Amino acid sequence: MSFDPTPKLPPFPERSIDLEPGWKRFETLITPQDLKEQFLFGIPLKSSLTGEEISEKTLQALITRSVSYAEHKLKIPISPVKFKDRYDYNLWDYQKYNYLQLNHWPVIQVESVKGKYPNAVDFIQFPMEWISVYNETGIFQLTPTNGQITQFFLTNDATYIPLLLGSRAQWPQLWQVTYVAGFEREKIPAVVNEYIATLAAIKALELLTSVIFPYGSYGIGIDGVSQSVSTPGPALLENRIVQANERAMELMDTIKRYYNRQLLLTAI
Repeated sequence: MSFDPTPKLPPFPERSIDLEPGWKRFETLITPQDLKEQFLFGIPLKSSLTGEEISEKTLQALITRSVSYAEHKLKIPISPVKFKDRYDYNLWDYQKYNYLQLNHWPVIQVESVKGKYPNAVDFIQFPMEWISVYNETGIFQLTPTNGQITQFFLTNDATYIPLLLGSRAQWPQLWQVTYVAGFEREKIPAVVNEYIATLAAIKALELLTSVIFPYGSYGIGIDGVSQSVSTPGPALLENRIVQANERAMELMDTIKRYYNRQLLLTAI
């Protein structure tokens, strides 16, 4: 049997194999230029005090911080990350095709599944042909094929018994799963990319508010004649920030509902 990694899975839409030409559900990670053209359109990115324009390096830093914030807020990795996690053996879940809820998702690829004792000794590596992954929710199961595999016995009714465990119902951290979770850089769902860009735009607007409009009013006096002028000043950007925050909340709720749904499948 082969122990090659499972084929890469598109994290959205789940198990899709092709897309209709003309439809674009994925995007590359937002760039500083995209941020300026699409999310900061019409905003003078220059200090009225020094004339200095916000640099692409600064915008890239804001994007990077927004990616980190999104990962913590959504509890999903944005860029691909390889994990090597340990999971407990539970007889009841094991009888349901070794049901496991992986710690991180969406899953791009599973590289190996092993039975491993705490002393780091491997006693089994499952064939990739057995692995079934629900990549968008991080649910993992094993679907055995006919035959037998070292230290495991496959019965006629397709149940497989871990001989080394005997009658034990539980065993801590017996399974070791190595897998890659997140989104490939060129395959980030548009809604996730918009959320990151909106967060970065908010940070940029907050940075620019005080340097574009340092004063909300000014006065002119000539030979005893004076005139006072009030301008919208920072309120222009503040309104934009409010709208962006509202949009960010909508996007966050949508993404959480989609990627943080979990199926409960366990025996009591």
